[in-house]
Amino acid sequence: HSTAWGTIADKKITWEGDARWGGTDYKTKTTEEWISPKELKVSSEASKDGGKTWAKELDTVCKK
Repeated sequence: HSTAWGTIADKKITWEGDARWGGTDYKTKTTEEWISPKELKVSSEASKDGGKTWAKELDTVCKK
């Protein structure tokens, strides 16, 4: 279960939210950035301590 809210600036969307996985509460941050019409970069981080420290969860580029 999770909820997130986002902001858009130029070709980038940044999501911040709260999630609960396996009985643990997390803070989440995800960024989606359009590199070109056929390329999207997605990265995300999660925090188990309310946002004090962050761990990389995903860092990928999608190409068509």
